[in-house]
Amino acid sequence: CVAANAYAVDKEKLAVLLEELPAGHHSVLRYLMAHLRRVADNTAVNKMMPANLATVFGPNLLRSRDQSMDRIQQQIAVVEEMIASYHFLFPSSD
Repeated sequence: CVAANAYAVDKEKLAVLLEELPAGHHSVLRYLMAHLRRVADNTAVNKMMPANLATVFGPNLLRSRDQSMDRIQQQIAVVEEMIASYHFLFPSSD
């Protein structure tokens, strides 16, 4: 079992990295994260909390050549943070 904070994501650093994305990539990512945030906002109905959504989308959005379990857990942690901190990471949206 992995400690919950073993893959902690610094959302301030993540925000800086997201701003460095090309404009088109940033727009698509913002749109996707807005949708996933809306899904997560309905967890009581659909049981899809940010952690569940990140488990499905993380390894696909942040694919790398290294597909070890450790890398996959890191990908999931980053996508979970993007969903959970959507309004912080994409402040000009909505």
